[in-house]
Amino acid sequence: MLLPLLLSYNASLISREQTHDLTQKQKRDYYWWQRRHWPGHCQRICTSRRRHIADITAIAAQILHLLPQPDILVNNAGLGRFVPFMQMDEALFDAHFNLNIKAPYFLTQALLPALMARQGNIINISSYFAQRMLPDRATTAYSASKGALNSFTKALAFEMGASGVRVNAIAPGSVRTPQLQHNIDVMPAEKQRAFARMIKTIYPLGHIGSPEDIGRAAVFLASDHAVWITGAVWAVDGGLTTN
Repeated sequence: MLLPLLLSYNASLISREQTHDLTQKQKRDYYWWQRRHWPGHCQRICTSRRRHIADITAIAAQILHLLPQPDILVNNAGLGRFVPFMQMDEALFDAHFNLNIKAPYFLTQALLPALMARQGNIINISSYFAQRMLPDRATTAYSASKGALNSFTKALAFEMGASGVRVNAIAPGSVRTPQLQHNIDVMPAEKQRAFARMIKTIYPLGHIGSPEDIGRAAVFLASDHAVWITGAVWAVDGGLTTN
């Protein structure tokens, strides 16, 4: 079953129409977690920002109660607060590492036996900020946590290869989510024009991405077309990290 824990790019990261590369069994078992289907479960599980291992394992137990035989885990929860280094405090630093690395680490650990039973795979959603910075963006905590997620991806792929479980990551560029669109809409007109010019300058393809761009990459990595891919961190970023 495709297990979509999709937070940072909202519930449209992978749509039902994008599952064409999954096996027929995975399609039959695929639950598209729109709130109209399982509002209570999705709200309780998908919006939990847990700090303690006991909380994370409790969430894993809820997931396995609903979906007892998962094939695919997508770790997509994330926090990014761009605060200058000298203004970063311990609470905000811990919040980044709790959600961006501790939660996927121990959620994966809790679900791994079920994934191993199905020779499933794990996809971690990282960020280009693990390797490329932008002017006027202070990202030390966020970048460090996503860099840790990339290292976790590679190390777990190495450790779990013999079991048949694949582990990969996707590092998106800027994605036009409702939150990003809101951030653009509230900018003064001149800043909006400056943002549009910046996008055309730093993205070789000349535009930012959509949630579906990330979803298609995730579906491919989850499918049988990617059976010899593990330990990879895919830049799905319109070429941003080439310059």
